[in-house]
Amino acid sequence: QKNTLGLINLFVEIQAKFPKAKLKIIGPIQNDKYFEEVCERIKELKLGKSIEFTGYLPPNKLFQAVEDCHIHISRSTCETFGRSIFETLACGLPNIAKKTGNGAAEFLDTEPYAKFIDDDKEVIKVIPEILDNLSQLSSMALEVGKLYDNQILAKLLMAKICNKESIAISDFDGTLFHKEDPKRTEQSIEEFK
Repeated sequence: QKNTLGLINLFVEIQAKFPKAKLKIIGPIQNDKYFEEVCERIKELKLGKSIEFTGYLPPNKLFQAVEDCHIHISRSTCETFGRSIFETLACGLPNIAKKTGNGAAEFLDTEPYAKFIDDDKEVIKVIPEILDNLSQLSSMALEVGKLYDNQILAKLLMAKICNKESIAISDFDGTLFHKEDPKRTEQSIEEFK
């Protein structure tokens, strides 16, 4: 659902327009076979020197990992909350993400530092606009950091789901709904109660 292959295919178009562009992919490898497909596609497109995989990073290491980045681009096909969007905005990165299937679009669609675009060709068109206004958009995006508190948001979400006033958080990434594993979803909800 993170659509890393879609991101790679978009990145080749981005790099055609911005030859010095680099792509940093943050997050754990969750499916070895899919990761092999991604690596094969990178090799086919001769992008090996332009793409870096960081693997899993704890939230307290994210700012350091993205301090040399300009834009966070997600081609994820399903974001029930859009955690990476809020986290990277809190680090000062303007965002481009798919609108369809993206919970964050409900909250951020009118903000100038967050663009929700399904069409990859439109993504390519909006990148120069973001880069031309990067300083201002980054400053505005940092405002999200004042509002975004991982622990509080996770607690509020679970309180709403469980119809309770207080809860404890146990899942390292806040994921409750596991679309391909109903048992794990039930287990996550029970752990949060």
